[in-house]
Amino acid sequence: MSQKISRLNYQISITNSSELKEKFFSPNFCSNNNLYWKLCVKPTADEESYGVFIIPVPGPDEINWRNRSKLFIKLYAKEISGQTYNLYNNAFHVPADTSITKAYGCAEAFEKSSLRNGILLIGVTFENFENEGLTHYNNNNDDNVPLDYLPKNLVNAWKDHLYNFQPVDIEFIVKDKTFYACSSIISKRSSYFANVLSGNWAESTNNNIKIETDEILLPLSDNVLSTKIEKSNYQIKHRIEITDFTPDIFAIMLEYLYTNQINWINKDDKSITIGLFCLADRYLLSDLRERAKMRIFSELNLTNVSEIMFGLVPKYEDLKDPILHFMIKNFEQISETQGFKNILSKSSDYYKFNDIMSELLSEYFKFQKGSNRKTNNVKVQSELNI
Repeated sequence: MSQKISRLNYQISITNSSELKEKFFSPNFCSNNNLYWKLCVKPTADEESYGVFIIPVPGPDEINWRNRSKLFIKLYAKEISGQTYNLYNNAFHVPADTSITKAYGCAEAFEKSSLRNGILLIGVTFENFENEGLTHYNNNNDDNVPLDYLPKNLVNAWKDHLYNFQPVDIEFIVKDKTFYACSSIISKRSSYFANVLSGNWAESTNNNIKIETDEILLPLSDNVLSTKIEKSNYQIKHRIEITDFTPDIFAIMLEYLYTNQINWINKDDKSITIGLFCLADRYLLSDLRERAKMRIFSELNLTNVSEIMFGLVPKYEDLKDPILHFMIKNFEQISETQGFKNILSKSSDYYKFNDIMSELLSEYFKFQKGSNRKTNNVKVQSELNI
């Protein structure tokens, strides 16, 4: 069974490091989802400093960092000589559309003169990711969890439904659409709806209305909002009105509750990841929320990051660090986008705009100051040049 991993570390040791005159590569190693990497230490041309890089070892179908961008990466260099001396430490998040031929690191990570002729340790730490059972997304945007992983509550829900069958008894009214579902499934998959259906919360009304209809709307797994089933009688025990989400997003949530599968793209080929994240947060679906959060990070780009930073982060603090880091590293380009300019022109519409902008500028200036001390801090280089 899949288990969440919060941190994975890999490091190599180099003796006689002060005599290193050529590039040194580690053996290939694997993080998660069969993603392979290698570390590189490279002396500068004048042999005064050393660069440290992490290099992706691409699979046959990889063209960019999309699957790898889910990882928050920390590179470091240390030396052991009687005691441990920290030489270099830097964390970064790589944009998903970065070419797979690019390596990340620092061309002048530490000076040769700082070495004490001890054992040099070069390492990388991957943080905030899950292994293949939960976060392996494929390339066709049909981001489904492997079928050999099924949550216990889903298995129990369908087992109970098999031996204690009940027809649909919940009516969800979502704007201009109506969906029907079985409380035996919904209540076991969601503690929020379990409370609603038990009458403990206000969203539910117990009407016990018997309805006869020519068609019933049910969630489908192909991104179609509804389907027709044969005319029949249904005893509706719970009628719940949803006003804060669109029907397409709500339908995908129902699909998730029934199947544990998620479609991140709507019928117009547009991402609905943010909507699913907000919905999962609203209805206390922690697994869906976590998967959507990782997906948000992987979808970050120069165009959408400003709206996420100023529109979403103030409400969901756990999104901030990777998104802030992305904006800092790409601030000059982001500040020229129309999305960023639109936010500036309507800053009063954004909750905590001043606080976020102050923190963003403060962190950016710190980053710039650190970059100026080293010529190529966090520099992207082609794999061929390393």
